[in-house]
Amino acid sequence: MAPSPNDVRDVLQRYFDANHECSPFFTMPIDTRIEPGADRVKQLEAFAAAGLLQRSADQTRPHEVTGSPEHYVSFTVTPLGRQWIKSGESHPLGTNTMICYGRRKIESAKAGSIDEMSPDRVSVSYTYRLIDVPDWTRVAAIQQRYPGLAKRLDGAQAEAFEQLSKVDGAWTLAKQTSFGSFDFRQDSH
Repeated sequence: MAPSPNDVRDVLQRYFDANHECSPFFTMPIDTRIEPGADRVKQLEAFAAAGLLQRSADQTRPHEVTGSPEHYVSFTVTPLGRQWIKSGESHPLGTNTMICYGRRKIESAKAGSIDEMSPDRVSVSYTYRLIDVPDWTRVAAIQQRYPGLAKRLDGAQAEAFEQLSKVDGAWTLAKQTSFGSFDFRQDSH
């Protein structure tokens, strides 16, 4: 028997209470080349303005092949940044560094029908809003660099889909497969 909408909502909310909304981020610390027209430094400087990263002094290094001087800058994570920037296990989106910016609050949920071939799995759909959004997301430099972030964080309802599994007679979400579409490594969302 498929789980009830209340059961689905409870399973999902337990999972998201323990797992914040996170998106791919740059591997830290990062050294990046300073070059005309390059946006990477501007992206990282926005996070420095928000207090999550610290910029070091510029460095000059010889190019690996030509020996010509190249200018670099390094960024490291600040104590505030360590609250939101997490390194660890490999993420399905292809990075092991994530930046977190809120938590999903499940508003409604429903289960699809159970496939007779896989009676211990069920597809579910749900709507949610992001809550517990950190102050750094509202810093002007971040909002200007990532104008789409404000839309994502303004309390707008979103829809997602997951697979629940039945383990020891109880429905569970073992691992999130539906991620928000935001990627801070991309420029100007």
